[in-house]
Amino acid sequence: MKNKFLIFFLTITTGVLLGISLKTKSSIISSPISSEVEDYRRELLSTREQIKVNNEILDDLRQRASEIDENLDQDELNSKLEEEISYLKKLSASTDVVGEGIIITLDDSKDKVLSGTNFGIIHDIDILNIINELKIYNAEAISINDIRLNGLSDIKCGGPIIRIDGKSSSIPFIIKAIGDKDILMTSASASNSYLSLLKDIYKVEIKIEESNSILIPKK
Repeated sequence: MKNKFLIFFLTITTGVLLGISLKTKSSIISSPISSEVEDYRRELLSTREQIKVNNEILDDLRQRASEIDENLDQDELNSKLEEEISYLKKLSASTDVVGEGIIITLDDSKDKVLSGTNFGIIHDIDILNIINELKIYNAEAISINDIRLNGLSDIKCGGPIIRIDGKSSSIPFIIKAIGDKDILMTSASASNSYLSLLKDIYKVEIKIEESNSILIPKK
């Protein structure tokens, strides 16, 4: 019976990875061919990053599967499998997540010197750096303007807007992150954080709030 549950667990994990992999291939095939070398280079780097994320997810799942003790009784095994399935759903952004966390609101600089210049504008690299810092401090789920992110999400500049997984989004950018609100708030407000750099050097308009209940919808 335990073997059947282990087979079921591995089937679930394989299905999730296959879905992520198919999504990756689909996004590559449907991407318009650009005549710009820089665009091609970025697509190549994005694809490599997606492959890296897939490998990291697979390694993590293998580790978690190996931790399932053969000596667990039926109830414990069922509980463990339910936890793993819930974890996989969060990872693939296929389920709504509710919990405490922080809300970050970003807007372009209103400084007279920087306003309207390239330095006072929020770029895709700025969003990516903020998201990476949130992940480092164990944000469980993240969205930008209510667009849910997963491990393969693609964020690119498109003139005055930012495209997130092919969807256009403009300022203000509202980033919601679910996790330990005290840890997330402390890290986001730290003097050496990327948000502090944007605020102190480039005068970007930034507001950070704690919340006891944030809803981030599934993708």
